[in-house]
Amino acid sequence: MTFTHVPKRELPEIKQIKIDDVRHYETPDGTFISITSLLKNYTPDGILSWRESVGDDVADHVMKTATTRGNKVHKLIENCLSNKPETDLVGKHGLLAAGLFQLMIPALDKIDQIRVLEKAIYSKRLRLAGTEKIDQIVILTVTEDGTLDVHKDDQSLYVERLEEMVESYKHK
Repeated sequence: MTFTHVPKRELPEIKQIKIDDVRHYETPDGTFISITSLLKNYTPDGILSWRESVGDDVADHVMKTATTRGNKVHKLIENCLSNKPETDLVGKHGLLAAGLFQLMIPALDKIDQIRVLEKAIYSKRLRLAGTEKIDQIVILTVTEDGTLDVHKDDQSLYVERLEEMVESYKHK
């Protein structure tokens, strides 16, 4: 599978900095908190209840394992989308990460043009920055029959919540 990378309009360079040990970005329009740093402050109630039920040691182990696995799958997807195929996925990334990546290939095949990967961007409106695409989220889901679907999220579903989170963070 080969992906077409289309020319992109110039994006302003932004610089990652730490303020009170929290990641922010200096942008042409001001200093904005990293969306990842902002979201770390908001743990869903279900996760908090689960952590309480299993204890911190088990929860920390599970979360560390999930993070490691997620980072491996992320790297596989990034390399794939960058047209840098890998061999020996299981040997380099482990059976589970390789298997999860293989499950995602049908969804990745639906991507036809790539403008940019892992480029730091920001939203002046939300006063957020990061390497995530802030104004659109793509969600991969598995249907009951095992097929993968690609869904582009409607930003109106979460922009208001992000604005509330930014305001809450500013008033800490």
